[in-house]
Amino acid sequence: MNQKKLAHGISNFGHPLLTFPIFILCLLFLQQPLEKAIWISALIILILFIPLYVKIRRGTKSGKYSNFDISDRKERKNFYPFVFSLVFLVILILHLTQQPKEIIRPLVLGLLLILVNYALNFFIKVSLHVSLTVFLGFLIFEINPFWGVLFIPFVFLMAWSRLELKRHSFSEILIGLAVGMLIGGFYLNLNFI
Repeated sequence: MNQKKLAHGISNFGHPLLTFPIFILCLLFLQQPLEKAIWISALIILILFIPLYVKIRRGTKSGKYSNFDISDRKERKNFYPFVFSLVFLVILILHLTQQPKEIIRPLVLGLLLILVNYALNFFIKVSLHVSLTVFLGFLIFEINPFWGVLFIPFVFLMAWSRLELKRHSFSEILIGLAVGMLIGGFYLNLNFI
């Protein structure tokens, strides 16, 4: 397998539209009663991930987005507010239905991660793949430190894939790494309070 194909595989596997919902669904089914896990999963899938997938797919087909990663900084300018509003809506519904903080907290911090990346996007295109992968590493670490440490090599593979595919520069990768570490560290500190 050549390096480009391997980089595409890693990048696709680590796409935020895939990794974050898989993590949230695993978290729900591991920590919540089955009925609640199904209800919240359906909510998150219907309100957040299906609309995001449809928007990206349509945007890619119409030429509004140059690729499924939306890796052009100008294209991201209008995409981040859409993502932010959907995540906010899910959090609001979960809050109003009095769901446990263990479910809401990762989403709130994910929302903060999106907001920080959006603000930085006015100056530099931050690697959302890398920042979210690092953040997920912190979430996994909080649940199981052993698996969290084992997740670290995937962060570096993700960073390499984004560089190999020329979706990001080294500085964009480093900023994505820093954002993920900042939000992830904040998440861990909140859980100890």
